[in-house]
Amino acid sequence: LFTNTFDPADVTTEGEDAIKGTKTVDGRNWNGDSYKFTIAEAEGHENQTGVTMPQSTEVTVSDDASDKVDGQAFDAITFSHVGSYYFTITETGEFGTGNGMKYDEHKTNVTVTVGVDEENGTLEITKIEYDNEGVVGASTELAQYTNVYNASFDFGEGDNGGIQVVKELDGRTQLPAEFGFTIKAVSSDTV
Repeated sequence: LFTNTFDPADVTTEGEDAIKGTKTVDGRNWNGDSYKFTIAEAEGHENQTGVTMPQSTEVTVSDDASDKVDGQAFDAITFSHVGSYYFTITETGEFGTGNGMKYDEHKTNVTVTVGVDEENGTLEITKIEYDNEGVVGASTELAQYTNVYNASFDFGEGDNGGIQVVKELDGRTQLPAEFGFTIKAVSSDTV
């Protein structure tokens, strides 16, 4: 009796097969900013058989030009079986608009397909697909996140009678604190 066992070497998401994403800031320069992202096994797909997650599941995209253009890759995930595997990328950090920055809070669903290279019998990553939930025109080849900066200030009750000041600049990036506003009463009788 002979038993053949097929147990190819593991394959990882690194190099050309790295899972990565890009970050864009619209409305101002980065000013030394950095943003953190986390990858995890997708909801309903936790503890997938044949998957070994890296020790660090976070990546930081910084003001470094190469991070912004080429993206930043997560540490390698290891696969030991043929199949489709599901992950979710999220931006982590303090969200809100108090500082003029509106953070991109969407999730990116990532599907990694592992197959067998028929010529040499090794495992290979045959496809990595990205679904940037709700992002119109987003790539299916990487995670894409965009934060939008809009300087504004609300004096008083906003829609209920206050004065809201918004400065928008077309044609170039607005620098922080580049513009100031002064509001003066016409006369002391009208305030």
